[in-house]
Amino acid sequence: MLLLVTVVVTAAACGSGGASSGSKTAAPTGCAKAWKTGWQTWSDKVGMPVWCPGWMPSPIDAIIHGQWNTARIEQHQWQLGYAWLEEGQLVHVVFEGYPAGTFPPRCEGVPCFGGEEAGSERVGGHVVHWYDHNHASHSGHIAGIFRSGTDTYVVSIHVASPVATKAIAKRDLRHIISSSSELTPA
Repeated sequence: MLLLVTVVVTAAACGSGGASSGSKTAAPTGCAKAWKTGWQTWSDKVGMPVWCPGWMPSPIDAIIHGQWNTARIEQHQWQLGYAWLEEGQLVHVVFEGYPAGTFPPRCEGVPCFGGEEAGSERVGGHVVHWYDHNHASHSGHIAGIFRSGTDTYVVSIHVASPVATKAIAKRDLRHIISSSSELTPA
């Protein structure tokens, strides 16, 4: 009987994922309805198009001014950050927009984004360049950077459990970018 209980408990533990990045299913396409009003208001506020995601890694969402969100605008550039930290696990996603002529930014005298991987990849209609040696709010992140028109956009995710590897981080970033849709100022 003890052996049977041990086998059942072990099997159950192997099947539990705990907190996960949630990217095992296909990402929806287009700005999530629950997030769209906030992202449209954000586009109006920053005066440039934004790319509103249709998917975010669990347990965070993309509600602007929600429980997991920080927002700032500085010198015509904007940043939205989403973070969740619990029991040694971290899910941290950052979105940034740079109007023409403001990218690349500098962080304490060095480019904020470094370690560009060779080549690029097409994701959701965008040519994405990957960076993995970043500074400031992107330290410890993998960043996917793409242009749309004259503007440059950054989506980055921290590499930490449950997004524990560069491969998982890039997979989640692909989901975020490919699920996004453009919202323009009204």
